[in-house]
Amino acid sequence: MRQPRLVHPPERVDVIIDTPRFSPIKRCDDGSVEFVSPLPCPFNYGSVPDSIASDGDRIDGIVLGRRLPRGARVNLPVRGL
Repeated sequence: MRQPRLVHPPERVDVIIDTPRFSPIKRCDDGSVEFVSPLPCPFNYGSVPDSIASDGDRIDGIVLGRRLPRGARVNLPVRGL
């Protein structure tokens, strides 16, 4: 029987912010509105460029702290996966 392969995440990744903290608007890569939430996002939400998650989209990234502008690119340590 084949053992599952354990993959360790990198120590740091880049995250590009798609939805700034406190924004109710989620946008597509081309800037069009994907949806408007009735509640604002409590954190900066983005994705890891050049990655693919199991759903076929890029891996999501949550960035805590001050509000960052849409399109900001930050390099951060990985704290969870």
